[in-house]
Amino acid sequence: LSPTMVNEALVGFSHVKFEETPTDWSGIGNANATIGIPGAQTIAGLSNLSISQAGSSYGPGSAANTQFNNIKTYQLTEKLSWFKGRHAMKFGGRWLFQRQGFSYSGNEGSLGHFDYSGAFTGLGLPNAGSGFADFLLDAVSAKGLGGLVEPFTQLAHRVGIFAQDDFRVSNDLTVNLGLTWEYLSPWVEKDDRQSNIDLRTGQLLLAGQNGASRALYDAYYGGWEPRVGAAWSPTEKWVVRGGFGIVQYMEGTGKNLRLTQNPPFNYEGRRVFDRTTGPGSAAVGFADIIPNTSGGPGTLYRIFAPDLRPQLTKQWNVFVERQLTPTVSAQVGYVGSRSSHMVVPFDFNQPEPDPGPVETWRPLDQRRPLYGLNPDIGVTSGTNSIGIAAYDALQSSVRQRLDEGLEFIASYTYGKALSDNVGYYGTGWGQTGAQGYYYLDSSDPRRDYSRSTYDARHSFSLAG
Repeated sequence: LSPTMVNEALVGFSHVKFEETPTDWSGIGNANATIGIPGAQTIAGLSNLSISQAGSSYGPGSAANTQFNNIKTYQLTEKLSWFKGRHAMKFGGRWLFQRQGFSYSGNEGSLGHFDYSGAFTGLGLPNAGSGFADFLLDAVSAKGLGGLVEPFTQLAHRVGIFAQDDFRVSNDLTVNLGLTWEYLSPWVEKDDRQSNIDLRTGQLLLAGQNGASRALYDAYYGGWEPRVGAAWSPTEKWVVRGGFGIVQYMEGTGKNLRLTQNPPFNYEGRRVFDRTTGPGSAAVGFADIIPNTSGGPGTLYRIFAPDLRPQLTKQWNVFVERQLTPTVSAQVGYVGSRSSHMVVPFDFNQPEPDPGPVETWRPLDQRRPLYGLNPDIGVTSGTNSIGIAAYDALQSSVRQRLDEGLEFIASYTYGKALSDNVGYYGTGWGQTGAQGYYYLDSSDPRRDYSRSTYDARHSFSLAG
């Protein structure tokens, strides 16, 4: 726009589409009936018979997870840079419109599964049972069944606006000041095909009906993110840097956790059996978790906390750097962060223990917190924003810039990472450090606060 003012406008669009449906290449047909598992099948194949033994699982069949994805994202970014005297100022924002089309059978699968864990042949002793022995007795510890459903389309807007100023106070001091505001609108379905559970009444809430909002959880408008930093050079060979900032992030979660997966628009059933209920059975198929449009016993409900909001992370650092030679420098500093409101998996209906010996406890489902409000609510796959984390580290490095053909950097970090949850995908699919994705005790999540699965006390790297 002028020698001191530059404007950038960016427009973007992306489209991803793919489908995954198991195909009966071998011509196995409806195989459940051939081994005595009753009930109709939505697709050909054999339900998964999962036998746990010696820390691993095996067995014939497949739960058959089917999915369809049609995801479109529109983006508009605007940034104005203005250089005036000792100030380098930037103003702008970004708008994303997300249109996500999904269909998913659920983790239980279109063919479903029967699990044999050894829970009923170990005389109640931990890890003493045999999954294969349970299989021979048809003593099922868990069973589940999803289905083939019509695709749904969820819509959301993500907006962010910012202003910042890099102010060169003097020749040896620069200060960075900035402020961002971000907002992610709650997910709505274009035809309102989603539902949630009211945790106060235990009743099903339908989008846009009886006073309920279309999203079924509240919008969050407090996404303020200040930033401040400084760089100071007291002499030609010394530099001191420091900064503080707040960032927010809204975990997207998997499509299997969206409110569109709930009845009456979708159905997925799951039941867990223990010594208080007695074992389940494959001989009755899925008759005890029969799909129906209004839910019913065994229905797996997805629940979004009504106050679901983005994670908030405060980050800071202070570093001192020293020039050792014209091409070699060294730096050392402290880095810290504190996270709150992390979006985490949460079972809002986790069974609670009864007093006394296990043999005297009520059946598992009767010990769930929502049982008195709605006995049809069993296992829940919830999304909450209550996780916390902390990180502190001493970081140091020595670097030689390219000189006579040699360049290297050596770095060492002494750090500690703490958290009370591994999040939806841990440090990789299935990598939860034996903690599991859900809190061990939903009534007291902070009991899980300890070393994070990605904690590394010592880290050294050398590149050249």
